[in-house]
Amino acid sequence: MNYEDIAVTRGAGWLEIQINRPEKLNSIREKTAENILHAMEAVEFERDCAAVILCGSDKAFCTGIDTSEFQIKDNEYFDFYRYRRRARRVNRLFRELPAYTKPVISAVEGFALGGGLELALAGDIIVAAETAKFGLPEIKLGLMPGGGGTQTLSRLIGKPLAKELMWTGRRITAAEAREMRLVNHVTPAGQALAGTRAHAAAARAAVELSARRARPHARAAPPDGDAGGAGRRAA
Repeated sequence: MNYEDIAVTRGAGWLEIQINRPEKLNSIREKTAENILHAMEAVEFERDCAAVILCGSDKAFCTGIDTSEFQIKDNEYFDFYRYRRRARRVNRLFRELPAYTKPVISAVEGFALGGGLELALAGDIIVAAETAKFGLPEIKLGLMPGGGGTQTLSRLIGKPLAKELMWTGRRITAAEAREMRLVNHVTPAGQALAGTRAHAAAARAAVELSARRARPHARAAPPDGDAGGAGRRAA
């Protein structure tokens, strides 16, 4: 199936979803979320598909929410409210990704900012190129992370580091993200997708039922503590 905002490729036992909005640095809108949800739902009950890979371009994995959708014309405030009330597919994406029954692996090249970082955090494994940049810049716009980042980031890296990143909006490198245990692996530039494919192949070779049953338990596990956080296991 052809999609407007994503490109979908079938691998040898997994599905690759590439956010394909280069003119917007892969920021996501309601249509993007709708496309991703549809593609993931289409393979959730396929036993030959053991994992889902999310990726972007060399310049950007995802730079968050496309704020151009929030522009309101004169005398259209109620229409905008009704649209946001009835659509909310972006919110649904962030809500349903953690509950998905297959591993979700993110290949991050370039920027993963705001909702883009939260999108990767909603998955299970992050493989980042050494040139990748991460951050939650919402504070600089007078906003706060709205895709679950306030909770997910704190659970992963601990409250002190999470508050620092949220309150300053500063960007961190892939090396810093790995040190914070925010990402699992760091690869040379241009090799993040290859790294995620290796993990998808491993998931394909694993016992499917065991992996599916282990996923929700792993995501529900409490953090080790505020100082260290649970983190992702880097190797």
